[in-house]
Amino acid sequence: MLTACGTSGVKPQRPGPSTDPVIRVERKIEKQCPVELTLPLPAKPSPAPGATITGNQAGMEFMRDASAWGDLLFGRLSDAKASCPAPVPPF
Repeated sequence: MLTACGTSGVKPQRPGPSTDPVIRVERKIEKQCPVELTLPLPAKPSPAPGATITGNQAGMEFMRDASAWGDLLFGRLSDAKASCPAPVPPF
């Protein structure tokens, strides 16, 4: 380095900002529900008037458990359907 340049008091210029293109990324999170949740839920079946449901103790316990299981699933589907966003009308 020349002595005159080293002591002249002029600082070397720093390179400016890069001329590379700027990439902008945007993310949008939308809550979507499966089509199955948008379908209407069927009414819970009930026995016809005068129907007699009989069985042994094990069979009746199974029917009770199956009914409770169905009620649980129906409740979960209803709750999931209620948490879905309102459908957006098509253009």
